[in-house]
Amino acid sequence: MTSILSAMLVLLAGLLISFCLKLYKQRRLMKGLVSTFPPSDASSSPPRRQASLSPPSQPMPPHHTLLGHLPVFAKIVRSLPPDIHPHCYPHFIRQAYDLGPIFYLHTWPLGDPMLIIAGEPDAAHEVTVAHSLPKHHSLRTYLAPVGGQKNLVSMDGPEWKAWRSIFNPGFAPANLMGLVPSIVEEVEVFARGLGEWADRGEVVILEEVATRVTVDVIGKVVLDKKVGAIFPSYSNCLCGVVGRCVLSRR
Repeated sequence: MTSILSAMLVLLAGLLISFCLKLYKQRRLMKGLVSTFPPSDASSSPPRRQASLSPPSQPMPPHHTLLGHLPVFAKIVRSLPPDIHPHCYPHFIRQAYDLGPIFYLHTWPLGDPMLIIAGEPDAAHEVTVAHSLPKHHSLRTYLAPVGGQKNLVSMDGPEWKAWRSIFNPGFAPANLMGLVPSIVEEVEVFARGLGEWADRGEVVILEEVATRVTVDVIGKVVLDKKVGAIFPSYSNCLCGVVGRCVLSRR
């Protein structure tokens, strides 16, 4: 019994040391990233309402040496409605700390370090279209239940290029214009549904119904089938399978 307890203590100590080393590397990584950012010219920069919290030379919220940006993240989340979509968090962090449209966010061990692009279309275009940068490994894990390990959304490099060229005819303007009537038909059902919910004074989760109408549009365009996800009847096998796969990943 004593030997088992000793082994467990050694294992726990090893895990703790490993965690501490990873934590140190992560925090050091963020410090290194910030140190490479060139200082801004104060004469050409607009006045910052909270310059003491986020100096121009540090394009991020206040960074805690031990906790990183977890305190900032927790503060913003607590100030927002509990059902708000997580994609909105960067906007409110940027607003709360008077940050520019591009900033670092470090929430390890909850997530990997991130370079946030919020409200800067040109920068977003640069990293997604002009130069298709490698996608995060979690994207493939997230999409695997719906699209398999290899799909156009999670592929990278030459493999993505080869498959994207195969799909190019489907995205040709002439082909897309021919699909407009089918898309409009599905969106009209969505609009009628919104009207009915509004007339009844019913509160709906817009993210979910918007996802459902997206499934309807894709079903009509890709499969030429009426999926009916916006008003689901799970006796409809196609709607049931697609709906459960997509909505369960929210």
